[in-house]
Amino acid sequence: MEDRLNSTIEKMQNQMMEKQKARQKVEKEVAEVKLRAEEEIRELRESLEKAQQDRLMEAHNARQNLEKGIAEANSRAQEEIRELRERLEKVQQDSNSQWCTIM
Repeated sequence: MEDRLNSTIEKMQNQMMEKQKARQKVEKEVAEVKLRAEEEIRELRESLEKAQQDRLMEAHNARQNLEKGIAEANSRAQEEIRELRERLEKVQQDSNSQWCTIM
């Protein structure tokens, strides 16, 4: 009877050890999966931050280009206005000269 009891105790201890090893293995795998997931999350966050920075930089560059284009267009418009005023003054002077000659 004692041998049978000892045998049962030994089997139960072996089962307990196997379950403990299996639990430790699963815990190790869970920890590894968790680390990989955390690493992937970190990489995704970095990627998102970089994409956001890139978009901000693109928007900034687009705004600078737009402002530069507006400034150039304004400059050309001012130059055209100046040239038109000069031509108008010349036409007016020529017109006045002709009236003076006629009289």
